Amino acid sequence: MPTLKFNRNIVISMKKSISLLTMMLLSVLAFAMVPPSAAHGYTINELWTNPMQVNDVAVSKDGNYVAAVNNTGLYFFGWDSPNPIWWYLSEAGDKLLSVAISANGQYVIFGNSTNGSIFFFGDCMGRSGLQAANGYDWVSKQFTYYSPAGNNDVERRTIDISDNGEYVVVGGTGDQVYYFIDCTTKSGTGVNWDWQCYTYDLVHAVDMSPDGRYVVAGGPWPFSPTGAVTFFKDANLPGPHSPLWYNYTLGPIVDVAVSDDGYSVAAVSELRGVPVTLYYWADASNLSGSTDISANWSRLHAFSSVDMSSDGDRVVAGYYELNVASLHYWDNARTLSGDNVTETWVRVPDLSVLDVGISDDGSLIVAGTGRPDCALFYTNDGTLVGNFTLDSPGYIVSMAGSGESAAVGGAFADSLYFYRIITTNPVGGEVLASDGLMLLAPYMALAVMVAGAVVTGVLLRRRMP
Repeated sequence: MPTLKFNRNIVISMKKSISLLTMMLLSVLAFAMVPPSAAHGYTINELWTNPMQVNDVAVSKDGNYVAAVNNTGLYFFGWDSPNPIWWYLSEAGDKLLSVAISANGQYVIFGNSTNGSIFFFGDCMGRSGLQAANGYDWVSKQFTYYSPAGNNDVERRTIDISDNGEYVVVGGTGDQVYYFIDCTTKSGTGVNWDWQCYTYDLVHAVDMSPDGRYVVAGGPWPFSPTGAVTFFKDANLPGPHSPLWYNYTLGPIVDVAVSDDGYSVAAVSELRGVPVTLYYWADASNLSGSTDISANWSRLHAFSSVDMSSDGDRVVAGYYELNVASLHYWDNARTLSGDNVTETWVRVPDLSVLDVGISDDGSLIVAGTGRPDCALFYTNDGTLVGNFTLDSPGYIVSMAGSGESAAVGGAFADSLYFYRIITTNPVGGEVLASDGLMLLAPYMALAVMVAGAVVTGVLLRRRMP
């Protein structure tokens, strides 16, 4: 059998091959250790503005449509134009304060501030032009249906719709939650809710999971510096329903959020001069009890707004006072515990944050501010990636779940702004987080094979009889 003999050149070639292998593996590991927020770059464009006041605004989850309401009616926009595709002028005396939109923009619902009724619009992408009210004439398809009067005015943050448009929850400012099922099949006037439930407080905020199964409601007690949070499970099933759990020993709640799977619930309260807090409940869909279900963690502050990623693991909250840290962010929220938990980071100490939004994956955050008025965009590592001057305070923020679009508005003239967000990968391709290391195993194996092939090739070329 022939034997292999090595000379100095072969040894040098093998050393080079091993060095190449080592460099390839170290490169893979280096990419793997980069934080998730560094995996993308963002280009944020203020695509258009519209010279109208808005009482509420909602961006579809896919980022392609915007619904806005004000004192004159409902306006439906596409992402690429400041001119509404269609609009609905409300009856004289009606003031629309709240709006919600389905994931693809096909369904829109708003609440009537005059008597608490809701108006549901189907086929939104197939409409165009004026949809004028005419004695609430639904036959002309100006709207698909409307409900009888509810308990109180349906204000901003007190209405939500499921991704597919089948389920709607309404709070208003009374002490009831109203829930509508199979909304896309209904039409006419006086269409009633499928179930309602007392909530132990005034409902100033509601949020619903995308499938309609989980609902959280919160608000203050009347004439009291305290408030409550109420949680419902399997809300999309026919009633009657009662809360799975609630806590009515909290501060006066002004905003709430629930994760897609119902695991996480967050709520914030604001009121000068009394203890006010951000509260976070983990495993919320498996809790039960009639009173004082304690939060897993909290943060003492007077917050104006809260939002969370779809899995509930990233939480952002805004604070409206000047000369303090006004934008607060927590990572790994599902695993935190304790009182007055420190934030992962805080930002904008010289601005009042009026409302916040976060993308479903938690990678991008938008904040509307006042004094001075601007819209700010941050990545989840606290990097500022967009800063836009507004002509009025950014009281209202809505971000598409996809992170592709965001809208900011307020109840002053010239206060509707729409932003389109382009996500780019860094040079060299996608960067993965360390928790995705296992996904890189095939590529690491390939690196070994390539280096091994180089070594083998050197040996074959140097093979001697």
